[in-house]
Amino acid sequence: PRVRAHALDLLLNSSITLPEGAARAALSDLPGPEVTLAAAFQLGEAGGRHLERLLGPASSQLLRAKALDAMAARGDDATWAAAATRGLADPEPNIRLGVLRSIATRWIDGSEDLATRALADQDPRVREAAIELFVARGLAERQKALFPVIGDPDSAVRRRAIAALGVLGDAEAVEALVSVRNAGGEMGKLAGNAIREIQARLPGGVRGSLSLSDGDAAGRLSPATEGGALTIAPADSGALSLAQAHAKKLPS
Repeated sequence: PRVRAHALDLLLNSSITLPEGAARAALSDLPGPEVTLAAAFQLGEAGGRHLERLLGPASSQLLRAKALDAMAARGDDATWAAAATRGLADPEPNIRLGVLRSIATRWIDGSEDLATRALADQDPRVREAAIELFVARGLAERQKALFPVIGDPDSAVRRRAIAALGVLGDAEAVEALVSVRNAGGEMGKLAGNAIREIQARLPGGVRGSLSLSDGDAAGRLSPATEGGALTIAPADSGALSLAQAHAKKLPS
């Protein structure tokens, strides 16, 4: 079998096109990981069908991973989209992680939906990888999908989501982060940093007109009735402008 596998590899990686009958015979003899499955597409339609079969539960995790890699590398957009969708439903988390890595390098229409779906994966590692994909691809228009994730049960996922909103978010993200910031602790500090990062890049320092009412310990973010600046209104004093707040070095 090893000799046949090496012979098939040489044929697949050459310019030789095997006849359909020979291709079917070769594919039925594939001894699995020893063959470069990415080359299966050189066998034409029969190779593609073989890879699809390898995505099934009867195949080992290694074979399923190799088949997905092959489809990402050689399949057309429709083939890869179908394979990626199927891969994200695979019971093995490492397969799902591999799909996200492949999505990052083979970005096609609909990839945003796949990344968004992965935010709800049952494995925290997959959810973290999906957040990283959001940042890597600059999916600012999908920022709302990250809002629920800042309350994820896994602390590492929460950190990633907060940091991602700092990179991708706008004024809506500030509103989502304020309650986390006001809750204090490590996540509160991270949320405060993310809010400052967002405000620093918005037009005029702040997009829109927002004020923080500190009548109670938690505080809340609400639209300001006048003006275009972020104002901090303590319960026992008048409103301070953002510039005044910085001058007094008040905690944000």
